[in-house]
Amino acid sequence: MTDDELSRLLTETAAAAPGVSSVLPTAPLREAAAQVVSSALDLPRSDADAFVQVDRTGAGVLVTVHVSTAVGVPTPTTLRAVARAIRGRVGELHPEAIAVSVRVRALHIDPRPGA
Repeated sequence: MTDDELSRLLTETAAAAPGVSSVLPTAPLREAAAQVVSSALDLPRSDADAFVQVDRTGAGVLVTVHVSTAVGVPTPTTLRAVARAIRGRVGELHPEAIAVSVRVRALHIDPRPGA
């Protein structure tokens, strides 16, 4: 599985966690803006749905996720749920990984209840 494929799968995993209203790009602002423009223009990109950053180092995997959380669920609870879901999915896909480190950051709290 390529890093882009793993990123797409982990993006879906994070989006399904309770309290997550959306998964946001981890790329720097300039690159994220280019992704948005490419999507708006319907240009083909291999990483269009791959918002989660995956770094494989030796026997470990470092995953970075940025999310928007729903106001109805406490943000710390949401971040823990995302981290737990990501660790579980990486563990299923890569049982040989000795260390799975997950960094989750809430960049926005969605004011819409249940968003």
